[in-house]
Amino acid sequence: MKRPIDISRRNGRIRLPFCPRGLNALLPSEPRIARPELAEALTLRCLTPALAELEAFFLELRAQVDPVLRAAAPVKNGKPYPLGQCLEITLAIQAQLKVIDPGCLSPRALHGYQALSRFLAARGTLRRVWGDLRGQYFQNALLIGSLYVDVSNDTVVVTKPKVEILPFNASGLHSIRDYDHFGEIAESYWQVSAWPNHLLPDLAPGFPMLTVTREGGVALQESGDYLMALNWQQAFHPAETYLARPPMPEAMFASIARQLRSGPHRLASDPFQGRRLALLTTREYRRKRWHQYAETRQRLMFAGQAVNRALSRAQAARQSPAPVLAESLIRIEGSEHSLARLSTEVFQQVQALQQIDAEIIRTRNLLAMMETARHAYAQALKGALPVAHPACG
Repeated sequence: MKRPIDISRRNGRIRLPFCPRGLNALLPSEPRIARPELAEALTLRCLTPALAELEAFFLELRAQVDPVLRAAAPVKNGKPYPLGQCLEITLAIQAQLKVIDPGCLSPRALHGYQALSRFLAARGTLRRVWGDLRGQYFQNALLIGSLYVDVSNDTVVVTKPKVEILPFNASGLHSIRDYDHFGEIAESYWQVSAWPNHLLPDLAPGFPMLTVTREGGVALQESGDYLMALNWQQAFHPAETYLARPPMPEAMFASIARQLRSGPHRLASDPFQGRRLALLTTREYRRKRWHQYAETRQRLMFAGQAVNRALSRAQAARQSPAPVLAESLIRIEGSEHSLARLSTEVFQQVQALQQIDAEIIRTRNLLAMMETARHAYAQALKGALPVAHPACG
């Protein structure tokens, strides 16, 4: 049966192919060069003579985005910036490329910027890629022509240079093959255990994996835009293959189920029932060709992300009492109160206020980052406007 290639409607539903058309079409963030010969020719002509200057240019972009990103997220998963923030840095660099003011660059960085501009003007390509870097960890980078440009090279080992530029074929960045491959890297790199999602079978086609940290934190994994796209392009076969793995131990299942019990989605009663239901649901999705419908993807992604937000809030709430209890007194509206004498209801209100205060701080940091980005866009707009001439009177 021929797949739909354009947005159309059938029975009131939008049919939208998730991936570009064609055998050689790239998936989102796929670490592959679509037209290697053309990319190599443009790279040799425009970029190779200015590699040192190109590195200087990206280092100056890092100097611009680092303070904003550090203020927005000084710590991620218990690690100080920039550790673990390769995606955030790469996206910020991409955004900064659109608003860069050449007049603010040093002469050497300006040379690199001009070389990159000539490359792009000649229809060279620049896009973000993601994958398995040398079998050790996940990495986001920029693929510029035939060059691998890692603008977040210090996010695993902070003492490494911030920017690394290599021929892409020598970079060691490879596509994630399937969920088994993803799980292997996740377990070693993130220090988690990965399991098939046999707990929430209704979400299993789009979120076939869940991970558990050493502290017991649980997260559903759709595994980023590339592997997600691969799963939907292949009609949920990658998800089904992973979900067919043996069930997790019953004690592990029970431990995770306790964190998911209050959610809105059907929860399997045991790992064996969960495996059966997850596989049945995935096959039913394929039978109905729901992988071809954009609203199905959006609904699944929204539901899974909502579960992850709830899990994250619950984990933060479990971890927050310790620092509060370390203080014997708390000041409320000018009066000091003993924590030991507070009722459970009042103590919960105190915790809620502290969580809101933390969210206010996070929002303020985000606002500062947005204001910086707005200023950059305003400066770019000012430079792009034509020179105004006074009206004739």
